[in-house]
Amino acid sequence: MKVNCVIESRRGKFDILADILQVSRCGVNKTCLMQQCNLSFQQLESYLTFMTANGLLTEVKVKRRRRIKVFYKATEKGKKFLLTYKGLKILLSTSELANTIKTSLSEGGTLHTR
Repeated sequence: MKVNCVIESRRGKFDILADILQVSRCGVNKTCLMQQCNLSFQQLESYLTFMTANGLLTEVKVKRRRRIKVFYKATEKGKKFLLTYKGLKILLSTSELANTIKTSLSEGGTLHTR
């Protein structure tokens, strides 16, 4: 019996939050965030508002040649969120794998791996 795993094709809100935090660890502008996180401008604005209001991101303003550049950088709270998120993903993926193996073997089947 071959085990088929269901893989979600859409990201959830926590996945998007984690993507934004991952990209913004060292400071990044909106354009870079949009491109690397694959978000529209409206989506990004919504997430940036939420994340700055909740202390996950900070807005850093830097003056460069008569212009003020705005960068977004993950805060300590944001970095903790990212570490926790990654830990949960690992925990859930190993639990899913263990349950899949247990279910397959209890049904008398064999487990095929790639």
